[in-house]
Amino acid sequence: MTRMRSGIQLALALFSAPLLAADAPGSASATTLVYACDEGKQITSVIDDSDPDQSKITVSVAGDPALQNVEMHYQMSANGEKAGNGKLVWWTKGDEGFLAQEDPPAGSGDVIIGGCREVPATR
Repeated sequence: MTRMRSGIQLALALFSAPLLAADAPGSASATTLVYACDEGKQITSVIDDSDPDQSKITVSVAGDPALQNVEMHYQMSANGEKAGNGKLVWWTKGDEGFLAQEDPPAGSGDVIIGGCREVPATR
């Protein structure tokens, strides 16, 4: 009985250690989302929630050297999620999004890449 209980405790410890580490403060927590957009463009966004006070997002447009690893921070939005860096804004709502020039304070500048829809992750 003691041997069996020790085996179960070991299995639980091994199974739960990665889960506990993922929830530890300061641990890396990033989510990658890919969007298929108008004109065959593709946007990849990496959401980094490792700093609970200031989540950031990095946006890259496939095939466009000027739009690689563009870092943005989330901003207040009445509808959907908005991230910007003073020049560009990435708006998403549900599984849709668009990249636009930022026109403070509303972020209603010209759309650069529109019609983006999240591509379901493949496993």
